Amino acid sequence: MSAYGGSTKFFGPYVLNVGCFIGAVFYADNVNLVLNSELVAGDDPTNAYTFAFPTATRAWCTVQQNEIREEDGSEWIEAAKFSP
Repeated sequence: MSAYGGSTKFFGPYVLNVGCFIGAVFYADNVNLVLNSELVAGDDPTNAYTFAFPTATRAWCTVQQNEIREEDGSEWIEAAKFSP
């Protein structure tokens, strides 16, 4: 028994993981994700590169925002940028 009550031999300490951590959710490519698109001169490029967020195995772990990053994790600041 401890001064706080309860037995420390059989209970705790416990770790409560809250959120969308590795092992609790898995992401897969959205079926609407276009990996390549053939356009020829004069074609309308509107929506040619629409990004479809990945699907998650947990309904509450959906992607809310997407940012293009450099390989080192810094923000991509080039002139052209895709938007979701």
